[in-house]
Amino acid sequence: MAKKPTDPLARMIAAQTKRNREAAALESRKALAARQELVPIAGTTIVPDARYSERTRRPYGEGPWKAESEKVAWTDPATGYPCIILRQPGGELAGYVGVEPHHALAGWAADALPGSINDGLHRPVNYGAACQEAIPERISICHVPRARHNTPSQALHQGREPGRSGQEHGEDLAWWFGMTMDGPQDYIPRRDTSGLSRDRGQVYRDEHFVCAQVTVLAGKLKALDDAAKSTSGSTPGADTGALPAPKREDRA
Repeated sequence: MAKKPTDPLARMIAAQTKRNREAAALESRKALAARQELVPIAGTTIVPDARYSERTRRPYGEGPWKAESEKVAWTDPATGYPCIILRQPGGELAGYVGVEPHHALAGWAADALPGSINDGLHRPVNYGAACQEAIPERISICHVPRARHNTPSQALHQGREPGRSGQEHGEDLAWWFGMTMDGPQDYIPRRDTSGLSRDRGQVYRDEHFVCAQVTVLAGKLKALDDAAKSTSGSTPGADTGALPAPKREDRA
């Protein structure tokens, strides 16, 4: 049996370590409990890596959201990028795409992206940030491991095997870009307590719609990265169309 530390500082460190382990174990159990059956994303044949429910973000009343998850994570078949649909506190959905650290746009803030990134998107890209490693898995913008039978999920994204999003030594190195379905014509369930928004023609952007938008964004990010890398060896000063190196203030 291990002896209890006698030094006050050692006792304090041991107690904090124990609390951290207990908190991590509790969060892991919560994440596991929040996992749902891996049914295909609405209107597609894509089977996600994970689905989560989250009571604090689920809209009230009847609506298409009753058949949806609060978070869906999958890998885009065409680009290999990790993707997420995440319900926001207002009940609307947002979509995100993660890129590797060596991607031409990794580290860029959303408002520093080339304007063409928003062409064809319902809402402009308004999010650019690193993986939210300290946020519980069920509501974080960070890729998750594919669900395994009877295997607890790693709620704080530690100790995971390397994957497409750039995890290394347990750290997720992906940089995420995303957009939120909260425009003037978008229905936000938890903000509408009277039903007036629907009467005015606002439309709820459902899982199928957001998945399609995320797929478009993933394709654009891949095309921009390919273009930047294909011209990286061009003659200096030539008009190659490559992305410029971001200025310091361009990086988040």
